[in-house]
Amino acid sequence: MLISIAGLEGLSKESEPVHITEKTGYVETPIPKKCATCEYSQGELCLNDEVQEDDEVPTDKKTGYKLIDAEDGCCDEWEPKEEKKQRVVEL
Repeated sequence: MLISIAGLEGLSKESEPVHITEKTGYVETPIPKKCATCEYSQGELCLNDEVQEDDEVPTDKKTGYKLIDAEDGCCDEWEPKEEKKQRVVEL
């Protein structure tokens, strides 16, 4: 079963996802929205509660968090990381 995920529209047949999980829509494929740019991503781990409940996403045995592909993975729970605000000082 394929689930519609924002950002997947217009992918060519070669870049279609191999597998999408049913619960959260986690997928590993090169798309603009990716785990590396998500608020819940901590390197190769995801801290999102919904993803934690997705049995189809592998779990890191050491930490208990879900293992993700930071560069090629994404899911329906994606939220942009907050950009660090630069401090502006007038001279």
